[in-house]
Amino acid sequence: MIKIISMLLVVSSVGAEQLSLPQSLASKPIVHLKVRQLDNWSCGYNALYNACLAEQRAGLNNSSSILSHFELLCSSYLRSKRANPQEASSNTTLTDLADKLKLENLCCLYLDKHNTVEPFFDTPTSITFKYGLSQREKDQLMEKTKKQRGVTLFKELKQKFIAQKLCCMHFICNVQEDSIKHWVLVSLVKKSPSDVMLYICDNMNRKITERSQIKKYIDYLYNFFIG
Repeated sequence: MIKIISMLLVVSSVGAEQLSLPQSLASKPIVHLKVRQLDNWSCGYNALYNACLAEQRAGLNNSSSILSHFELLCSSYLRSKRANPQEASSNTTLTDLADKLKLENLCCLYLDKHNTVEPFFDTPTSITFKYGLSQREKDQLMEKTKKQRGVTLFKELKQKFIAQKLCCMHFICNVQEDSIKHWVLVSLVKKSPSDVMLYICDNMNRKITERSQIKKYIDYLYNFFIG
């Protein structure tokens, strides 16, 4: 589980205005949406609400795209956990709320020490070690098992993405900018086999450059699902 230092903002709606992309992304079916913000909700909840809006725009009729409904569901859940919506949200909180918000598919991602995109799992990876292994060998085996678990998850997501005629998949990405950890949403929206787009929503509306951490996620998700 990871806690994210948050900005106290939430997206109220997505406008038509688009933010610029670096040159390497400019000709691809990728849109960086400029988003509006409301106080009193942290960045992870921004990402969840934008995911609800993405599904509504795609034609999936997610009732949680209505802000009052979204706030009611999230507030009720957070009160039960004695959590403050203005404070940092964990990956487990976000995935739990995604189910309550009836989001189609949602996964939280992070960059490992090699800058490889990996999924967070709500349940720990378990493994039985053979007797006599050194700690280094155990660590290596655990890392290999975690990576294989991630590979399996993404294969399953891609199979589902290909099989469904209308599909939304949401990836809430852990980025660090100026020493602040932050959640940014990348939504993969498929309206038809020939109409597939990636939408980026960041409640900070930060410019994406070739060196931005979020670009590593965008490149990976584009190449894996679309490219």
